[in-house]
Amino acid sequence: MQTIQENINVQAIYDLFEEYRNAYGREWERLEKCERMYRGDHWHDVPEADPGEPRPVTPIIQSTIENIRADLVDQYPQAIITADSPEYGEIAEMLTGAIRENHIRAGYAREYAKLSHDLLVGGYMVQEAGFDKRLNCGMGGAFIREVDPRSIMFDPLCPDIGDGRAVFKFVPYPRAWFRQHYPDKEREMEADGLLLKPVRDSLLTVSDEDSIMLIECWLREYDPDTDRYSVRMLKLAGGVLLEDDFSTLDEILADIQPDVAVLCVPKAMANDVANEICSVGVKAIWNFTNTELQVKDAEPIIENIHFSDSLLALGYYIAENQDEAEARAAKTKKA
Repeated sequence: MQTIQENINVQAIYDLFEEYRNAYGREWERLEKCERMYRGDHWHDVPEADPGEPRPVTPIIQSTIENIRADLVDQYPQAIITADSPEYGEIAEMLTGAIRENHIRAGYAREYAKLSHDLLVGGYMVQEAGFDKRLNCGMGGAFIREVDPRSIMFDPLCPDIGDGRAVFKFVPYPRAWFRQHYPDKEREMEADGLLLKPVRDSLLTVSDEDSIMLIECWLREYDPDTDRYSVRMLKLAGGVLLEDDFSTLDEILADIQPDVAVLCVPKAMANDVANEICSVGVKAIWNFTNTELQVKDAEPIIENIHFSDSLLALGYYIAENQDEAEARAAKTKKA
């Protein structure tokens, strides 16, 4: 069990990565065999009786998988927002349209095709959701992306992913890439010696001598003071810690510079957090804290969402529907 610590022990993260990697060796071999079977070139595992004898192919496997995948892609899931009551119908339609447009711009249909391939060939699929500030011409946007099962590792000691110590995702990049994206830290990086071959076309001849593994780690930490777990996101490469989301709210807001904040904190913290986020430029707050906010040095637009009001409204609609049903039943009985 990892406890929360301010300074990350980089070597400990690499040791945990190595433990996962040793456990995943046979699984990666299985996935590679599944891919070969899909491509029809798995017969090289069968010893040759005579040198140069022809090797059979089984295109029926690939064609069957592709037919099923085509059906899945044709019916890939659509995000639909439904309204709790008729007066919110127009807003629900607008949100549905916005999400649909975001999925189109983020290329979700293409990602879903990859996910279907992973599921049908390897037996499972992995996808990640997040926010990419590079989307929509730099305005940012949400994404759902396929993660190749051969480039992600979950805790081999825990059958439930939520109980794991960490999740690792990894991909090699040339040193020049790190020089562009992390110029202040690239010189500190050393060859990590992980020797993990990237997922590439087998026909390509590529030298990995100058590649360094970029490791993303979602580390699960325990806080004994609150008896709660939290997830800490890290990026490492070449033995160097590149990013750590263990930072202050001011640092996060300064980086993403949001206009709107969704406030979902305990009542006792609501006003303090509201004042802090407005002090760094937040212009509007969607307030789910069920308390009225008092912002001192700014005048943000505040939309208050009161769950008690929504619950009362639901109770009213239920009673109204029941009264209407009873009235209809009484008319039917008289007739």
